[in-house]
Amino acid sequence: MKRKGVAWLSWILLFALFISLSVTMIIWAKSKTTDVTQTAMSDSDARMQCSNVKFNVEKNPDCSNVNIENRGWINIKDLDIWADDAEIIGTEKIIVQQTINLNNLGTPNIVAFLPIIEIDGKTASCKEKRLTVEC
Repeated sequence: MKRKGVAWLSWILLFALFISLSVTMIIWAKSKTTDVTQTAMSDSDARMQCSNVKFNVEKNPDCSNVNIENRGWINIKDLDIWADDAEIIGTEKIIVQQTINLNNLGTPNIVAFLPIIEIDGKTASCKEKRLTVEC
């Protein structure tokens, strides 16, 4: 006795499995592409916004007193300050054309300032705008 219907049923099931796996892969690839595109766009936005970050640092010879002035077109949400490669302080928001004074840095050899901005509710550090001063 031959079972012709069983052979066709296995081909139909195999074809259905192939179609469902194909659809799953297409949906995954589309979502992955969308995520990568969104990340690339937000990185590009951050770089463009960081190009507008400009600030001056005026210090006394031993860096115990520092004045920081925001000269750019964008508010600095936070300014990470590193003294001798150890993070010591983060400042409050520095709005455009504002100057703040820091007098609690101690007497470090090197002080680095890393501006952090906010874009659409997300923070971005402007690594290319990092400023390092020697005391």
